[in-house]
Amino acid sequence: MLTPTSVLAHAVLVSSTPADGALLPGPPDHLTLAFNQPVQPAGAGILVTAPSGRPASRGGARASGSLLTVSLDARDQGTYSVRWQVIAQDTHPSWGQLTFSVAHRSLVASAATPGGEGPG
Repeated sequence: MLTPTSVLAHAVLVSSTPADGALLPGPPDHLTLAFNQPVQPAGAGILVTAPSGRPASRGGARASGSLLTVSLDARDQGTYSVRWQVIAQDTHPSWGQLTFSVAHRSLVASAATPGGEGPG
């Protein structure tokens, strides 16, 4: 007979606000990611890059249970790139990316790090 054991699973992104691919009429002041379990940010947690290539995240992400939120400076019109990385409750890392656009869609700039350099 088998003894039941808990199954460890990576954190899965359930939703985001703004939603992936959203076209917004105006700039959001923050981005929130919702996961299927409690998470902690890995590094900055969320890196948002403006259409111009400049960093649009204001500081590191803040975790509250299964939510991860970062303040934004989304004053540019066009498509923003979002990269996220978290450590799940089971200590496994998870990462992904999404986009949202302000006023109109545009090409996505190369991802910037919090210091403004290229991809990390």
